[in-house]
Amino acid sequence: MSKSPYKTVPVLSINVPEDRARNLDQDWVEALAAMFLDHGNKTAIEVRADGEGYVLVSGLHRLHAALSLKWEELTVKLVEASTDNEAAEYKLHEVIENIGRRELTILDRAHHLFEFDRVMKELHPELKNGGNTSIVATEANRTAIFAIRSDIAETVGLSDRSIRMAVQLWKALSKPTREKVDGTWLANHQAGLMGIAAHGAKMQTKILDVLFDENSNPKSVADALEFIENGRLVTSAERKIGGLIKSFSKLDDTGFDRILSLNKDRVQAWFDRQAKA
Repeated sequence: MSKSPYKTVPVLSINVPEDRARNLDQDWVEALAAMFLDHGNKTAIEVRADGEGYVLVSGLHRLHAALSLKWEELTVKLVEASTDNEAAEYKLHEVIENIGRRELTILDRAHHLFEFDRVMKELHPELKNGGNTSIVATEANRTAIFAIRSDIAETVGLSDRSIRMAVQLWKALSKPTREKVDGTWLANHQAGLMGIAAHGAKMQTKILDVLFDENSNPKSVADALEFIENGRLVTSAERKIGGLIKSFSKLDDTGFDRILSLNKDRVQAWFDRQAKA
């Protein structure tokens, strides 16, 4: 009979590494603690052995829930690396577990998919796009890896294209931007994050300064960019007029004449008002 990977260990024997891909949400810790009181912990956290103690691989919030309840022991699942690259394998365990969690924000998800992409390439060098390897061949290799690891593909629930987009988003956002956005409404706003990521680090800082200024009116990244460019937000009427001017400029003479003919009474009224001015 094979040895069970599950065992009960002292809670205080589990150490948390510093390079976690996910920040601690204290509200979620409290919610889990309340559920633990009624139902216990239904999902064992994953740890790896480290001398006399253990190092957390996945289950940060469940561990802190147990700590908040002052539990002395916790059932864990021991995981072991199957290759010489232990660090990459343990990181893969962590990010895969969190990628599939629905409460991840878009920013969190982008971070995890960035880490996922990084460690997959570290574990499978054939995924790296270098030398004479074409992009098509690289994507084919990654697809083949996903086919082998069908559990990962199902858990992630994202296409290769979506993963690459998330990785690009994370890399395009500067570190100060990611830190400032984390925990705000922007962390879960796809269009807003992409709008910020389209600009360099300095402009990202300016955008966030405007958005998070309590005395400014911009409520979106588009508003912030407009405010930065013009020093104010255009009114609704100004925006409509700007749109009309842009549309009119694209009309040929036949189309423009047609518009004037359909509105000849209002055009004549305008001429009359100008004559009286």
